Amino acid sequence: MIYKTNFENEKSNDFIPNTVRIYTVDAYSRNRHQQVPSMLIHSNGQILVSCRWDEVAKSQTNTATASFKNLFGELLEASAEGDATNEQALYYSKDNGNTWTMANDGNPIITLKNGTSFSSPSSICHSVLFEDEFGDTWLYYTINQPNTWGSDRPDRSTGGGEIRRIKIQFDGDTWRVASESEIIWGFMQPVSDRCGGFLYDIRLACINKITKLSNGSLLMPVDGRSTVEHPKGAYWKMNRCWFLESRDGGKTWPYSHFVGGSDSMCLCEPTVVETKKPGHLITYMRIGYNTGNQLYRSVSTDYGKTWLPPEPAGLPNTSTSGTKPFLTRLKDGLYILFQTNEHYRTDRTNMSVFLTDEEGIWNNKWKLVKTIGMESDSKWKGSCYGWVEEGSSENLYLTYVSFMPGFNYLNFVSIPFKWLYGTVIEPNGISDRYGNHIPRIVDGFSNIGNKSLMFSNTRGRVIASQFGSLENFPFYIKSEIFVEKLPESQEFHLLLISTNNGRDLSFSVALRPAENNNIWLFINGGWKDSKIPCPIGKWFSMECRILDNTSFSLEINGIEVNILNKAGKNKSDKFFMNTSTIPDTMIIGGTDSDSDPCAIYFDSIEYGDNDI
Repeated sequence: MIYKTNFENEKSNDFIPNTVRIYTVDAYSRNRHQQVPSMLIHSNGQILVSCRWDEVAKSQTNTATASFKNLFGELLEASAEGDATNEQALYYSKDNGNTWTMANDGNPIITLKNGTSFSSPSSICHSVLFEDEFGDTWLYYTINQPNTWGSDRPDRSTGGGEIRRIKIQFDGDTWRVASESEIIWGFMQPVSDRCGGFLYDIRLACINKITKLSNGSLLMPVDGRSTVEHPKGAYWKMNRCWFLESRDGGKTWPYSHFVGGSDSMCLCEPTVVETKKPGHLITYMRIGYNTGNQLYRSVSTDYGKTWLPPEPAGLPNTSTSGTKPFLTRLKDGLYILFQTNEHYRTDRTNMSVFLTDEEGIWNNKWKLVKTIGMESDSKWKGSCYGWVEEGSSENLYLTYVSFMPGFNYLNFVSIPFKWLYGTVIEPNGISDRYGNHIPRIVDGFSNIGNKSLMFSNTRGRVIASQFGSLENFPFYIKSEIFVEKLPESQEFHLLLISTNNGRDLSFSVALRPAENNNIWLFINGGWKDSKIPCPIGKWFSMECRILDNTSFSLEINGIEVNILNKAGKNKSDKFFMNTSTIPDTMIIGGTDSDSDPCAIYFDSIEYGDNDI
């Protein structure tokens, strides 16, 4: 396959889709905080989205302070998540997501008045929409255990407690609660320990989609942590994952199945899919508390009753911080993973769709990645917590939250499935509070046509959206480059190739102005100076051939690059990579968050396999 662009035909919404703001939190809105949406395409044709709602948001300030720390020193950057005033709102659309109405006459759909087992007010943190086989619609939700942040913060609690559900119904005018709230998994209810026994000190939280399996069972992803009945500020890590199972259509949930996790491997927020082979399931999980730097993955071959030990999956986890992944299987058998796509920084940015097929899901190989949104205000306040459903007319419906300075958005996106394949390379930047450093197509500056892609700052970055589909060596990458202004000190990668879903750096061709104005290579053995000065003020070509799993060659303006040995003789015109598995990710731009202005243009970019 060959993928090529000279940026003559792309429009802005080819890169980032048009986005509908379901609700916007700003200085004047009634709601002060929203996070973690769920979505349901209802049998009545409406689209439903639930999301956290908080009209007080006491902890939602612009400056994180020590008073918001828990026993692990977590600040959450003064997020209102966990405040006892957290409630749940419901929105619905009758026109395929073009316009939205808040249900329950514009009031939260779930509050503590609907029921709680705890004696003190605490957060209704997460909710999950579900329509059962009997025609009833439910909101499953978590009420956090109170008093887990100490006596000085009695109104603050995070990370699990009891799981409840409540029936909701459309009465012809709006959606309303239609039943009493009921507990489906109680606080410290015994949960499986994998060894045939039970744990009696766990508080759970539900946060991801309930999946119906081919045998009729329902699986609910949950995570949990240890606790005591009266914590008085005692706080353990959210570090283990389970699946709750119902065998009666959701009427009862008596079964729990342990997946994995520990204090040294803090797994949470699982998502699950049943593959083409009945009973064969795959789950991906976030990892937190600096115990890992990528998503983890596990496999079950018995409908989720037992799971293989979780292993690193390579997929981005915002470095060692993480955010919830969402996995689903489409009607045509393809798989979508919707989550933040950031390896290098802890910032939640680059909300992206990853796409693969049956072979890919089993080999953990994702063949396409497409950016949906990049809005990000800070580490915790970014683009995150997505959900995907398959809509009508081959459309995908997506919802997620995002933050920009002074704004907190609940977003909805409708895209034709074929839109995912519409770009060769596209923006994929690190946290950029105002969007000023995103690479942009500019007119009137080109060596071939009339347009080029401009980087104005080393904080800008693009990703080759279909590079993961390449299979047959040699791979090749060609580009036409014009450097008008070098950065002062930060590295700029003219080409950065990685493997393991982007986690492991294979090699880089980069500008390193802190060292000199030459072109540098990062290869097996570290950084090497090519001794070739970067052309300034004129177009030059670069062509790279990835020869196999371990080596590549490079040409600048048609001349093969060689690294000389100490005797001044040619050492090799073939370079060995830092990895030994098939490369799957290609990036151009910066990987650090430090701002460094530059002016670098790409006139055309081409990549493919089987040579030309």
